[in-house]
Amino acid sequence: MFSVMKKSISLIRLYCFDTLLLFIFKHCSSAVKPNKPIAKTPLLIVRLDALGDTVLWLDAFNSLIERYPAEEYEYILICNEYCSELFTNHRLLSRIIPVNRSKFVHHLSYRIKIFKSIFAFESAILLNPMYSREFLYSDAVVRFSRAAVKIGFCGDLNNISSMERKISNKWYTHLIESRIETMMELDRNAEFNHFIGLPSFTSGIPEWPLPITRHKLLQNPYYIIFPGSSRDIKKWPTSSFAEITNLIYQKTGMTGLICGGDEEKHLAGQIMKRSTSPLIDKMGQTSLEQVADLISSCSFLVTNDSSAVHIAVSLNIPSICIVGGFHPARFLPYPDKFGNSRLPIVVQKKWECFGCNWSCIYPTASDAPAACIKEITVKEVWDQIKSII
Repeated sequence: MFSVMKKSISLIRLYCFDTLLLFIFKHCSSAVKPNKPIAKTPLLIVRLDALGDTVLWLDAFNSLIERYPAEEYEYILICNEYCSELFTNHRLLSRIIPVNRSKFVHHLSYRIKIFKSIFAFESAILLNPMYSREFLYSDAVVRFSRAAVKIGFCGDLNNISSMERKISNKWYTHLIESRIETMMELDRNAEFNHFIGLPSFTSGIPEWPLPITRHKLLQNPYYIIFPGSSRDIKKWPTSSFAEITNLIYQKTGMTGLICGGDEEKHLAGQIMKRSTSPLIDKMGQTSLEQVADLISSCSFLVTNDSSAVHIAVSLNIPSICIVGGFHPARFLPYPDKFGNSRLPIVVQKKWECFGCNWSCIYPTASDAPAACIKEITVKEVWDQIKSII
């Protein structure tokens, strides 16, 4: 209860701060230095969500040129800083504004800096293709844009309350009243593109955009595990990961690599302490381009529901993904219609409570996996690994 109140107070505080700041920007000409006039129309694209979501959106993004020709529009991407490496030297983009999500809501000076960058663009078009909008993040950016046209989804209530959505709906000029049934994210991206004037766009498996050298870390075949995820509730226990590495080694003799972010290094330590198989800890030691290079040469990947599985799909690498019931059929599994022989194999226990949007009905500690994740057995995962090796 206390945490909910604290979150509400923080939200109100930031909303009031933004309201005052926007008033200053609008009525004090010296507050924001306008950008130099350009011949093209600025096209602002807001994509502040996680890496996996952004990978799934790449195909839809690349198709925008058919609606907004590069000769007429200057592409500016406002994205999560963890995803900015995906767009290095992208042919469409003239500028990237990377946003550190934590600093954006916890450091007011940083928030002001980002808003100044957005407010400086005049006579622009803004696109926010995120279906699950966020009041203090993507919607706040939309609020500070002076674009004449602002397009976004009406969206769901996964990341926003009904009151917040009612308020922020007014910050858009056009809202897409999308189909309400659950759709795989690739199809939802296509729905957005259809609305903006690309009716023939068909969603497909995105291709990995960064160079791949296929430099092998090991001469012999290896596999990769990703024990991390964006939320603790999505993480298969490290004890189970340790058991599966032992089983893989016993049956195949392969060495395993443990990959993930620096903030997840403790997970690698827990696995290596329990495992008796040869493992190499690469946690926090690779850039996005480097980890994709490692994935591109591995025999297979075992991962929680994380960006790793979508990277593997874009590289046509076999993967096993341990998935809960938080957003069934939205991100995983991939529909068979995509026809990729390397679509991820999902290991999942389908319970009646599926579709909980992180609100698990079973008692779960704040740093523990949900029951539907914890109950997935090592044997169930191994049975799926056997089908791809």
